[in-house]
Amino acid sequence: MKRFALLLGSLIAGASVCLAQDMAELEVDHNVNSEFETPHTEWATPYALGTTRVLFFVNGRGTNAREVIELKQRFDLDPQMIFWGRIVDTTKDDWHGGENGLRRIARLLTEKWDAFVFIDVVPEKLPVENQYTLVKAVTAGAGLIVLGTDDKRVLKDKNKLQTLPAFLADVDGASAFTVKQGRGVRLPKRPTIEYRPGWEVTYDEWAMRVGKAILWAAGKEPKLSLTLTPKAKELARASLPGIAATLAWQGAGAGATADVTLRRDDGATVDTRKQPLDKADGTADLSAPAVRAGNYHLDIVVRDGTGVAGFASVPFAVTSERKVEAVKLVQDWAEIGQHLSGQVVLSGQAGADESLVISLFDRRGRVVARQTAKPGDAETAFEFEVQPWFPMLVEVQAMLTDGAGKWVASAWKYARVVKRHRGQFNFVMWDLPRGNLAPFAEESLARNSVTVQLCGGTPPPYIAAYDVAWIPYTTHIDGKKDDKGIMTPVCWNDEAGIQAHVDKIVDSYVPSRQHGVLAYSLGDEIAVRGSCLCSHCLEAYRKYLQEQYKDIAGLNASWGSAYASFGDVQLSKSDDNDETEAFRAGNFPRWFDRQAFQSYTFCKLCERFGKGFRRIDPESRCGFEGAGTFGQADDLDGFVRSNTFWSPYPGTADEVLRSIAPRDFPRANWMGYTKDADTLLEKYWRMVTRGCDSVWWWRWEVVGRFHGWLAPNLDPYPAVKEILQDTQIVRDGLGELLLNSEMQTDGIGILYSQPSAYAAKVQTAPSYGSYESNHAAFQNVVRDLGCNFRYFTDRQMRLGEIDLSNFKVILLPMTQAMSAQEAEMFRQYVRNGGLLIADVRPAIYDGHVKPLAAGQLDDVFGIKRTGADKALETGGTITVPAPAGGGEPETLNLVKAPADGGVQAAGAVAAGAAGQAPLFLSNSFGQGRAVLLNLATSALPALGAETTPESAARLWRQILGQAQVAPALDVSDAQGRRLRIVEVTRWTNGPVQIVSFFRHQGKPEPARVSLPQAMHVYDLKNHVDLGSKQAFDLTVTPYRAEFFALSPEPLAPVTLQAAPSVAPGSVQRVRITSAMPQGQQAVHVQVKLPDERMADWVDPVVLVDSKGATVDVPVAFNDDDGTWTVHATDLYTGKTTSASFTVGR
Repeated sequence: MKRFALLLGSLIAGASVCLAQDMAELEVDHNVNSEFETPHTEWATPYALGTTRVLFFVNGRGTNAREVIELKQRFDLDPQMIFWGRIVDTTKDDWHGGENGLRRIARLLTEKWDAFVFIDVVPEKLPVENQYTLVKAVTAGAGLIVLGTDDKRVLKDKNKLQTLPAFLADVDGASAFTVKQGRGVRLPKRPTIEYRPGWEVTYDEWAMRVGKAILWAAGKEPKLSLTLTPKAKELARASLPGIAATLAWQGAGAGATADVTLRRDDGATVDTRKQPLDKADGTADLSAPAVRAGNYHLDIVVRDGTGVAGFASVPFAVTSERKVEAVKLVQDWAEIGQHLSGQVVLSGQAGADESLVISLFDRRGRVVARQTAKPGDAETAFEFEVQPWFPMLVEVQAMLTDGAGKWVASAWKYARVVKRHRGQFNFVMWDLPRGNLAPFAEESLARNSVTVQLCGGTPPPYIAAYDVAWIPYTTHIDGKKDDKGIMTPVCWNDEAGIQAHVDKIVDSYVPSRQHGVLAYSLGDEIAVRGSCLCSHCLEAYRKYLQEQYKDIAGLNASWGSAYASFGDVQLSKSDDNDETEAFRAGNFPRWFDRQAFQSYTFCKLCERFGKGFRRIDPESRCGFEGAGTFGQADDLDGFVRSNTFWSPYPGTADEVLRSIAPRDFPRANWMGYTKDADTLLEKYWRMVTRGCDSVWWWRWEVVGRFHGWLAPNLDPYPAVKEILQDTQIVRDGLGELLLNSEMQTDGIGILYSQPSAYAAKVQTAPSYGSYESNHAAFQNVVRDLGCNFRYFTDRQMRLGEIDLSNFKVILLPMTQAMSAQEAEMFRQYVRNGGLLIADVRPAIYDGHVKPLAAGQLDDVFGIKRTGADKALETGGTITVPAPAGGGEPETLNLVKAPADGGVQAAGAVAAGAAGQAPLFLSNSFGQGRAVLLNLATSALPALGAETTPESAARLWRQILGQAQVAPALDVSDAQGRRLRIVEVTRWTNGPVQIVSFFRHQGKPEPARVSLPQAMHVYDLKNHVDLGSKQAFDLTVTPYRAEFFALSPEPLAPVTLQAAPSVAPGSVQRVRITSAMPQGQQAVHVQVKLPDERMADWVDPVVLVDSKGATVDVPVAFNDDDGTWTVHATDLYTGKTTSASFTVGR
């Protein structure tokens, strides 16, 4: 991923997508406002002493910058931020923004600030002149706070206050200083706050004390003095209700009132009240109700007519002799349908009529399951069957109640419910948030479409809390070798060594398996071929060659060798691992076989890892990402066979992958390497229209050359907001619908041949262009004509896995190498009526890249060969027949036609020439026809280019028309001409066609779509029913795909059936049914609660047919009574069907 990002960055440097940050972008990066509000206490906002201006210096990566927003939520601050940190894809730390960033720092330091705060950033990192400006401001009266760091030049020991000011007395580890007219505070590093129920309370209390330090350093500590003294650090539960603390105050203004809040450390607010401060100085005892044993915070916020006049907090514990010592789980995870079971351990003297309530809570505090038991002497067993609607993380809580039904004590344990998020359209994010605020970042990611995260190690519980599945980055296969040419850490063909290596890696990911793994990644940008000079590799190579050739005579004939047996085979040179000497000597089969073996060895390694992960996770999928390319002649077919997922970088390999992989085979590309919405959306929609089942984004947070999905304030970046808006249709059901629909390929097949990919590198072949460029040119021709295609492979042909008769047309781009078996299959295909089209030199090498005296398909193409020289570098002409409706033939001029001068017509009829080389030769063979372009397809004029005459498109349409291949839809511009630079992709689901119109770049343009017959047309993105049409208009917008549904009959909304009422702790099972006799409708289901909020735990997309589908709506034991309303919105029609039910006790 990183190397790809670096390469892409170098390619687009200086382009319209600017990598350097201008001032406007820096302000977006440093935005201190946020739409994402998190739980917090308003300790001092609005503040009686007014707003405090604070300049923060903080690491701009991760969740660090969010600390500023969190403080702003709690205190009346007017902040700005300056980022220091690691520059992306480097090992260098610096101020964010380069020269513009330094200018911004200098400008901000000229402003008036009440305080400067350095969070884990050393002030000495500032340029000297900026340090001087800052220190001058502090000595003149501003405050300086250093958190997790120090600056002894300014915070000198001799100026340290020996006694902390009373206002800072509860700020653990704080040191206070005078700095001439200013003040300074040194705070220790942030505490590590583990994710647990109520972690937000711990953070809130810490943030309050940081806020105190800022206010004191700024000289804005409250004029109201508050002292909150607990009655004791521990209170016996038996003493409650009773006095918990005493509040003393001095300097209260008229009308001052304290808001008193008692919070338990699991986040629950157990008591609130108001305490008037009815005189300037005074005291008041504050009582606590009878609460269960646990840790508590008593919070005070005093407000008068001017705002918050003061605040304080004190912790205390409530103890009980009767305890719930622990919740012990048999195992802390379970698959759906399995059981979560364990024991509750109690201690202390049992009371009369006790009950033990074991509950499963989700992260919202909803009780999704509950059991009540009579406590045993020491341990009480429990068991829950895991339901499909359970969240991925449940808090298993045991609560002991006394005979009066009062809570006595409790304990809890997290358990995970394994969910892999398969069978749905996913959004995968690289890396995960870390630090105290990671759960907030994770919440924002989940809110903004992220469903899966990829990272090394074990997923922390907050990933499960937000129902996000996992792709563990388990290893990185690099194929490195030592100085003896032996692979490290172990040769892939050393059976014992590599198995031990694989097992060690696999076993380390058992905790990930217990979370819910979409797929196990073997790494990105890895080596996808490998061999070495050790004896294990030589022995494996011999076995491989025997599998390929069957007998030694075949190998000797291919290599020109004289081995007596396969056991005698050696490398050409003992240190020539890649057989480069064989390549130089023109022994291409010997060279090719070594390359193919290296690919084979990698595929066998993948299979070994796959088997290993199935040992710990029988439902596992294993593969790799960000590696494997078309142009490097990688074994794309082997990748799909030996893995169960693969996500390459965007390129031609995508086309092969979508064509040959099973539909449930996860695939996608990485994106995120630009900053503007247009180029990012182009990557997104390309994945959708190329049949991907997910979109993968690098990475969740980053500033600088690239932008993360989230900005430092944890809001989506502006470009991301635009992406989310434009792609909402995917999350509303289009993603799942396309996964369950069949992409139409118009009867056009294209061969991917690994031997041909290698043949494109030998002898004079490179003069005709690369293997990939010629394939891409053929693909562009097909798509520019409004059609689509499907790839198949040479291996599929040899194994009998492909029926060529299913194709009306087969394209052979640069297919120079072919086995005799494949050649005969193509010969028979044409003989039986197929149309075979090749560009240059078809089948002039065998399947091991051995040059042949004549092409194996020369008879099919009606040609004879006189040589295999370099491509002619000359112009050419092609005669395009007159249109069927009348007119004159036209001449298509080719400025450059890299043609094969070693071809002569021998029965075929040429439509043009380049010098003496015939072009576009057409030959009847049996009942079919073969067309040889005899020049590189990549040199033909692009059909999408404005300068290309329309006769070029007509030529191709006439050729394809010989096989009755034509676009299913006619797309024209405002003048009625063929619309250029637009891809039309069609899927079918039952009688309905889903059609996309996608322009990768360019300008918006009005278009008209003409249909073969009238259809009911639905604009899916805009939720508009266009009615019955034989033609409809749209605007083709660059970078953004438009989607329409075409149906022979009008489509009706779905129907809902639900029980009229359900009790808390039960499940409403909503039945959704389609009126379509065949096919499916995608329906987005949402539930509105009695208070008008939407239930974020019920938000599925379901595909329904005439048989119907059931959606579970779980109602927790503590959910609100009242009317709940289920909304089911159909993707096709945009219509919403609703059904209501009541929840009551």
